[in-house]
Amino acid sequence: MIEFMTIPFRRCLQQRLRFALCFFLLLCLLPFPAVRADDAPTIRIGYYANGDAMMRDSRGEYYGFNIEYLYEISKRTGWHYQFVECGSWNHAYDMLKNGDIDLVPGVYHTTAREKDMLYPTIPMSDMYSTLSVRRGDTRFAYEDFAAFEGMRVGVNTRAKDADDFRAYFAKHGIHATILSYETIEGMVDALKAGKIDGIAGTYLGRTSGLRTVARFAPSPVYLVASPHRPDLLMPLNRALEEMEISDPGLRARLYQKYFSVGTDERPVFTREELAYISQAQPLTALYDPDWRPLSYRDEDGEFRGIIADLFTQISMVSGLHFRYQPIANGDDAQRLLQAGQAQLICGRILDYRRDTRSDIESTRGYLSAPTALVYANRGRDNGTVAVTHENPFVPQLIAERGTARITYYHSDRECFEALRTGKADSAYVNSYAADYLLSSARYRRFTLSRLTSEAGEIGMGVDVDRNALLFSILEKCLEYVSSEQMNSLILKNTVETGNLSLDEVLYRYAPAIILFVVVGLGLIIAILGYALHSKTRAKRQIKTLLYRDNLTSLWNLNGFTECAQRALADAKPGQYALVYADINQFKTINDVFGFGEGDNLLCAFAHELREELCPVSGELAGRVSADQFVLLVRYTDFEQLSERLAHIDTRVNSYLRKRSSHYRAVFIFGVYVVNDPVGQDFSLLLDFANYARRSAKDTHRSVTVLYDEHMRLQELEHRDMSDRMEDALQSGQFVPFYQAKVDMHTGDIVGSEALVRWCDPERGLLPPGAFVPYFEVDRSIIELDLYIYEQVCYTIRRWIDEGMPVHPVSCNFSRLHFSNDETPNRLREIADRYRVPYPLIELEITETVALEDQERLIGYFQRLKEIGFRIALDDFGTGYSSLSLLQRMPVDVLKLDRSFLLHGLSGARELAIIRGIVCMASDLGIEIVCEGVETEGQSQALLAAGCRIAQGYRYARPVPVEEFEARLEETKQIV
Repeated sequence: MIEFMTIPFRRCLQQRLRFALCFFLLLCLLPFPAVRADDAPTIRIGYYANGDAMMRDSRGEYYGFNIEYLYEISKRTGWHYQFVECGSWNHAYDMLKNGDIDLVPGVYHTTAREKDMLYPTIPMSDMYSTLSVRRGDTRFAYEDFAAFEGMRVGVNTRAKDADDFRAYFAKHGIHATILSYETIEGMVDALKAGKIDGIAGTYLGRTSGLRTVARFAPSPVYLVASPHRPDLLMPLNRALEEMEISDPGLRARLYQKYFSVGTDERPVFTREELAYISQAQPLTALYDPDWRPLSYRDEDGEFRGIIADLFTQISMVSGLHFRYQPIANGDDAQRLLQAGQAQLICGRILDYRRDTRSDIESTRGYLSAPTALVYANRGRDNGTVAVTHENPFVPQLIAERGTARITYYHSDRECFEALRTGKADSAYVNSYAADYLLSSARYRRFTLSRLTSEAGEIGMGVDVDRNALLFSILEKCLEYVSSEQMNSLILKNTVETGNLSLDEVLYRYAPAIILFVVVGLGLIIAILGYALHSKTRAKRQIKTLLYRDNLTSLWNLNGFTECAQRALADAKPGQYALVYADINQFKTINDVFGFGEGDNLLCAFAHELREELCPVSGELAGRVSADQFVLLVRYTDFEQLSERLAHIDTRVNSYLRKRSSHYRAVFIFGVYVVNDPVGQDFSLLLDFANYARRSAKDTHRSVTVLYDEHMRLQELEHRDMSDRMEDALQSGQFVPFYQAKVDMHTGDIVGSEALVRWCDPERGLLPPGAFVPYFEVDRSIIELDLYIYEQVCYTIRRWIDEGMPVHPVSCNFSRLHFSNDETPNRLREIADRYRVPYPLIELEITETVALEDQERLIGYFQRLKEIGFRIALDDFGTGYSSLSLLQRMPVDVLKLDRSFLLHGLSGARELAIIRGIVCMASDLGIEIVCEGVETEGQSQALLAAGCRIAQGYRYARPVPVEEFEARLEETKQIV
């Protein structure tokens, strides 16, 4: 009975298992829907300017260590990023805490912050804090604690590195005046203006332009998440772990790219080191005369090679002087150092075991050279091995490869000779020396295998007991040798070829000589022709690498310039036009849709350019940078060229629609017709086309602009103004003129407005319209506004001290100030410095500024009102503002635009409008000032409409401070 029941059961079970297995395999083969890139979440990243960690270029594109690190994470998570402007670290902290943003990169860990943000398991990198001063400030040496006493140091509010700095100074018993700033930009501006002596904070990177005089508190930094987004931690940790496993060197490469020493940085020495340098006699430096291309002695007996060029740089940046002495081997070098007959060894392979056995200590490595395994006979790998005495990897290499017989030689060349003569079957040598020696025909049959895992670091050797300060100076000099400088030295010495000896000539050209004798001159010509062909082909390949853009395969700027100049050399005037093109709002496309979509758009644009242009007629295109392209096209008339460019625009956007891209590409084309193709510098011709492109205002449709001479003159005028602005500020050429505000009932002065004038020694007195628009473009208007504001504060303080009548003074401020959250504190600090009561200062902005970002500006002006400043809204009536704006905006003064008066006040309609504004302002407690009052009739009409205060030529023109003070002291009225 049991057997009868068991067999069917087993069969049924087997059938079900087979069915389940087949079903599982079928499921595995079915294509599951993948997560589309368009469905990937958008992550809000908190952005604030932070040196080379996070920054924006002149086109508004984000870049830096943090940005590139985020990009690597997005490749593993599929996240899209939306960068949210936070203005400062403090604002970013609060926004992250409140859930207004999702992630903030580059954050230190503290216990207090754990409740406000979520930390991943793996940090982004290790950063250290620095005390930095202006590069030209020579008051402070490195760790010059005596000079640090009493410094005025700026720190970032609520930043951990500010606490680390306080602890650092307390540790060394130094007292300093510490000033807190909301933003890094605010600190840097204060440092440049001389208001503080130094900045303490996280190292800003190689482009900071500052000089580091102390370093402290190395700590890890993290990419932290908002406590409202715990869902981000798991994919973030998974991405970080994958990056650590698959690319463990990523963080080091990014750190080297953004935070390594720049080419223009110089080491900073202590007072003791500076004294040593000033008193030191020429130092004897020992070098290997047969270690090409690292170091060698040339035919004239001079020290040459990579190491020699490095010492030339060290001498220039440190002030040390050296005399170089060749030495046969390392033992002799060590003996001379210990005897005091020499002070350092120029180049030695670093080996801690050797250093522990002697009094010689090695500096940090300045050059990494992999060991090369060279064979004379690949069939005898375990034969005799030739090595140098100083190769630190010999025990490890021999153990790995099981070689028993080792022969030691003094130099790499001796090892090669041992291979050539059969005394050895292989050799372990320095790869740079191996590459040089293998270029000789003597060793042409040798084969080389580069052992990248055994890279020997080359440093210097110093007897530290005798020369501790020299060791410290050399360490700093090597630290400040940038990778670009080192690569340049290597390239210079490995590309250049030395003179061939007669022996090498015989080895290299013996076959050619024999062939010449046997076959004759014809065969030699054929061989030389083949060699020339090979060289030409190699040159063509190199030229392709040097002159082509990697992404689009168009010409880069170098290639485009060379080809365009050839085409223009034989061109007639007006036959060609240069077109400078860019993609409007390209950075927004990158930010919203990702870098991959941006690259796709660039490639699509490049494809359409190739389709449209005709290379046979000399037309060509190139990509010069980011989203900027240049074209050389045949020109007949502007209308025909505009149609061609519009055709390109249409085809690109048609392609985007087919891809279901959720945006439209907008192109701006600047055109310059080349009427003098030979007589002008080509870069200048490109500038002309670029002037035309830049003259196009922000637009939502593609435009083509033709260059005219007025554009270039405007650009030159702009550059001239900008170039002279800093010197003009320093020499006091910018001065405030004061225009009185008058009570029309009594004629009394009730206030004034400070209007900037430029007293140019060459051009005379310039009104604001002649220079302010230029300074708005390059943002130098920020510095100018603050300069005039400080002059006004100084004058008000003097009026108070001298007992003169004092009334509120209006100061104009550009819209650019209101993107910096530090501005209110800065205005308050300047007023406090001159002890000026806040109600005596009226901050004046235009109505159009108030319309741009109302929510932000309402909060911004509320802060100014809380401090005590008065707020004036200038040019009221020109921006089509909503009257509800006045109800929400904390404004004290409305300045009616002069356009009300220019249109006339004779009609009842005009007066009714003004009476309505006056009545509304009175109900809201806002004062009305009428601008541009020039006639008695205007005054009477305004008085009838209920206006009381006027500003205009009817009562007073803008005058220098001395004339204005004279009027203040007059007892009689102005009218």
